[in-house]
Amino acid sequence: MLVKAIFLSREEQPELYAFVDDIAMRLNAQPPKNIIAGIEPKFFVTTSPVSLFGQNGTLANQTLFISLAMMRLFDKREFAAVIGHELGHFRDDDTTYSMRFAPTYARLGNAWAAMSVQTGGAADLARLPALVMLDTCWTVFASAERAIGRERELLADKAGAEASDAGSLARALVKVSTHAAQWGYLTQAHIDQLAEGRTFSNLSTTFENGCRTALSAMDWSVARDALGSSTQAHPVDTHPVLSQRLESLGTSLDAITLDDISVPTESSVLLVRHPEEIEKQLSVLEGTYP
Repeated sequence: MLVKAIFLSREEQPELYAFVDDIAMRLNAQPPKNIIAGIEPKFFVTTSPVSLFGQNGTLANQTLFISLAMMRLFDKREFAAVIGHELGHFRDDDTTYSMRFAPTYARLGNAWAAMSVQTGGAADLARLPALVMLDTCWTVFASAERAIGRERELLADKAGAEASDAGSLARALVKVSTHAAQWGYLTQAHIDQLAEGRTFSNLSTTFENGCRTALSAMDWSVARDALGSSTQAHPVDTHPVLSQRLESLGTSLDAITLDDISVPTESSVLLVRHPEEIEKQLSVLEGTYP
C-alpha cells in the first residue's frame, strides 16, 4: 500500500502515542505499531505493509493513518471517538477479515480480463454468457461482502462511542460529511495553482479556513436536509449511510446544530508536536505527487 503521509515516531510524538495507547488499552484493542499523518480528510488502519511516497522501505504490523486537516476540525473527544472507531477494527480483526477477500476479487478480476479480450470473431459471442455469469458472480459476491462490511462499520462505531461518547462520534461523522466538499474544492484549487507554478504552503490550515468560511455562510437546515437525503446504502457501498450510523448511536441529524460542527477553539491537532512543520512537509509532498 502506497500512501502520501509522513511517519510519526513514538519518540517524536509521545503525547499522541500516549493518547492512542490509552484508547487501545480501554478498548482492549491492539495499539498501532506505526502512526502516519497525512492531510487528506480520512482515517484508516491496516495491517498490510505500507510504503510512503518519497521514502524507502516499508512499515510493517499495525498502522494508523490520521488526517491533520480533520484533526483541526475535531476537539479531543471527537478525535478520541474516531480513533476508537479505527482501533475497533483491530479489536474485531476487521483488517484480517478484509484481506481474506482480496484473493477472490483478484481471481474474478483476472478471469474478467482474460474473457474480455476481443478477437473479432465468433468466439467473442461465445464468451458473452460466461461474461454475464462472471458479472453476476462479482455483483453477488461484492454485495454480500460489502453488507457484512457495513455491519462491521457499525460495530466499530460502537467502539468509537466506547472510547469517548456517542455524541462526540456523531459530531465527528457529521463534520466529515459536511466538510467533504471543501476538500474537493481545495484539491481542484491546488491543481490549478500547480499548473501556474504556485502552491499552498499549508494545505491543512487552508482547508480549516475554507471550512470556517463555508460554515459562516451555511444554511444549516438546507445542508442538514441534503446530508440526510440518502437513507439506504447502495449494495456495494463500503459504509452505512450517515443517517443509519447516527441512528445506531442513538441520535439523528435533527439533533445536530451548526454549533456542534463548528471549528473548536482548542482542536485535537494540539496533540501533535509542531503540527505546522509537518503540515508544510505534507503540502510539499502533495505538490510533488499530486
